[in-house]
Amino acid sequence: MQMATALLKALRVVCFCLTLPAAKTFQVTFQEQSDKTLQVTSEVLDKLGISPSSGSQRGTAADLQAPPRFRWGFFRGAGESVKASPTQQPLAKTPPSAPQPQIKHNDIFKAAEVGDVEAVRALIASDRYKDGKSILDKRDESQYKNTPFLVAAEKGHVDVMSVIHEKKPDVLQQTDENRDNALHHAASNGRLAAVDQLLEWDPKLIDARDKGGKTSFMLAAYYGHVKVMEALFAKGGEKLLTQTDNSGTTPFILAASSGHVGALKALYAKGGKELLTEKDNRGWTALHWAAYSNQSAAVSQLLEWGGGALLNIKTTKWSGEKTPWELAKEKPNIRKIMKEYKNKK
Repeated sequence: MQMATALLKALRVVCFCLTLPAAKTFQVTFQEQSDKTLQVTSEVLDKLGISPSSGSQRGTAADLQAPPRFRWGFFRGAGESVKASPTQQPLAKTPPSAPQPQIKHNDIFKAAEVGDVEAVRALIASDRYKDGKSILDKRDESQYKNTPFLVAAEKGHVDVMSVIHEKKPDVLQQTDENRDNALHHAASNGRLAAVDQLLEWDPKLIDARDKGGKTSFMLAAYYGHVKVMEALFAKGGEKLLTQTDNSGTTPFILAASSGHVGALKALYAKGGKELLTEKDNRGWTALHWAAYSNQSAAVSQLLEWGGGALLNIKTTKWSGEKTPWELAKEKPNIRKIMKEYKNKK
């Protein structure tokens, strides 16, 4: 009896091993392997004249009918749980890695210049720049060494400005080599939306001055950006009209020197005739500067408001005590305009 039991065990091992390669080759299921093993074992035992139920219950054919996790009982004992080998376990599929975002601009200054928000956000988040802050302090290779935030303000890309400001709020204090801040850059380029956003973040930016003593309002007047002037005036009030830079130049004089009649009209509507006789440190009025700069439209408008009396105002002694008429000596087109008012009281 003991010999029959041992033989039964040996036959079952041999039969299972014979069926295992076939299972691998044809990829049959675990159930199919067990059924085939049972069939082969029974056939061999029948030929040997041994009853499957003889001997100990350990390792009997009944084990082969057990649930899958108990069907290896003839190896470790009936009813003992045996885990399937790694080769028989289904392989878990590795999920594909998320695609990395593709950005068009790898240079943050170019991205800020063209308003590429996604590129700016990706570059800030890049591990190459630690926590993203260092890249926002970088300077470009221009004459004034701008930061990405200053570039975005200059171009009026409020969305880019917002992304940068959210990451690094103190960018509002950044200035270039001329000490122009973001509001200077936005105002001088007529970026109204950027101006509004900057004033919302920090209204005190309106009082900041560059190396020459100019404020954002003065730059807006010089470049003739009337809508920006109005937005700044709404925040700063009448004190902006009398601001002067290091040379004593006012917004009105600056607008005249660059010939922006629209800016002159906007300022005149708020400041009146007193603006016509304002002088800088050299005694130059708005008409002096308009004549000297050959701004015929500005000369016409100023004389229309102030008349011929403006032609007789002299500069300071150390500046030559020159009148607007004298400054226009080599400018026949300006002299022609002035002649209409020259002899008028």
